[in-house]
Amino acid sequence: MRLKIRFTSVALCLAALCTVSTAQAQGEAAFRCGGEVENQAWKLWDGGARDLVVKNYLEDGLKAQGDSYGLYEFQGSTHNLLAMAVRCGRQDRVLEFARIIARAYDQLSVLPNGGGQGWLCRGGRVCKEGSSLRDTEVPLTTSQFMGLSTRVASALAAPAQRTQEAETFVTMTAMLTVDHLNRWARDTKMLRLQERASAKLAQASDGQSKWFFTDVDLWILTMYAELAGMQETVPAVREYVAAKLDPAAHESLRGLLQLFRARLSMSTVESPRLGSGKVTVADLDRGWWRHYRDNRYAGHSGKQAPVSCGGGKTEARVNLKPESVAIVESGGWDFSHARRLVHVIDALDRQRAAMVRWYKLPNDAVPAGLAPAFAAALVARVWNGDAAKPLFSNFWDGSNGWYRAGHTSGSSCFEGYGPHGLSDAFALGGFAMWSQYRPEIGNFARRLYALAGSTQEPDLSFINTYYPGLGAGGSSSIRTLARLQFWPSLVESRR
Repeated sequence: MRLKIRFTSVALCLAALCTVSTAQAQGEAAFRCGGEVENQAWKLWDGGARDLVVKNYLEDGLKAQGDSYGLYEFQGSTHNLLAMAVRCGRQDRVLEFARIIARAYDQLSVLPNGGGQGWLCRGGRVCKEGSSLRDTEVPLTTSQFMGLSTRVASALAAPAQRTQEAETFVTMTAMLTVDHLNRWARDTKMLRLQERASAKLAQASDGQSKWFFTDVDLWILTMYAELAGMQETVPAVREYVAAKLDPAAHESLRGLLQLFRARLSMSTVESPRLGSGKVTVADLDRGWWRHYRDNRYAGHSGKQAPVSCGGGKTEARVNLKPESVAIVESGGWDFSHARRLVHVIDALDRQRAAMVRWYKLPNDAVPAGLAPAFAAALVARVWNGDAAKPLFSNFWDGSNGWYRAGHTSGSSCFEGYGPHGLSDAFALGGFAMWSQYRPEIGNFARRLYALAGSTQEPDLSFINTYYPGLGAGGSSSIRTLARLQFWPSLVESRR
């Protein structure tokens, strides 16, 4: 699911922050901790972005409406900023995140049947009256938010950083994480690990998503990883996990890791984009999504929308029948969903040794070398090859056809995303943080930073078309959120 902006106007005084010159973009010092870009990001945060995301997602959404999708939106808007705070050693900022997240903890409910605490979705656009999700826990929203909160906790768990306030938050987060992992491990209808592990690729032929390795799976792995990091340094957490984490949760972790390894595709390629020699590239769930409805037009890269929406966006007119478009056999994750990989792989890399130690896993249970391989795939397959005007394919395998053509939500029709239509996921998704593995990625990101600050008409047109949140054409709230996600990913992302 792509991040959607669910509000229309917020009065923010950001004019001084929204202009970035090309000259600024070229100086190496500007992208270091303490440099111009980090300072811009914190000015943006302090100047209105913090109030924007807290009010809309946690106060008006989660608290007032009972809309747990506010948790999902908050993570998507702020995780890159948190990662920058950790990289740059901004302990006060990490604590600030902890205080904000603790406000979301105040909205937890005690779940029935000894399930511990969780967030029930009781309102909003998705969990409205009559929805099957109403008054239930939505694992997607919870796991994604917990991916953020456990990252805050593991950062605060470092001995040099641990104040009494920090330790209280770490302990609270660890207890909540164990609650969720135990509950989900006992829920046989949720993860279905045995069923998915035994499935064959040929079974994924009817468009169903039940076989997929999903973003929920990734975020749950993140929760296990960061919890292991907390155990590494906080004895109270170690004792609590040893006493309270169910054997079923340990088995669930092993099953998730086995399924993850089974769905990884690692191959060796030669590409002029990657320099000389052979390089390993990675894909996830390659081929499993080939019949999925959202991916059905992945093989159509024409300009005309396969499905048009009329009647006030309530009627769908098919311009191109699905059966006339060849199936993309390698079809897997779209580029927007793939942004989760940035933070999930980071967690697995940092906490690999701790996971092996505290969950008693085999040394090779947590895959290694993922970030360099996925970064190489981004350059070799997803990038359009144009360093001056970088764009990205809609699908991780390099397919650049239409995504979600004719997608419906309730009674609303959506024409979908045309070729390169998900390119903004590169900026918003934090992919620039992978420039430590492939410097080309940092070059793309800095080029976009420069283009977004240009006053030249061709540059303005390019940004407004493919990266509208970084340009001057959108609302102030949309610009704020886009820059809040993009700018932090540029800081100290190179070795």
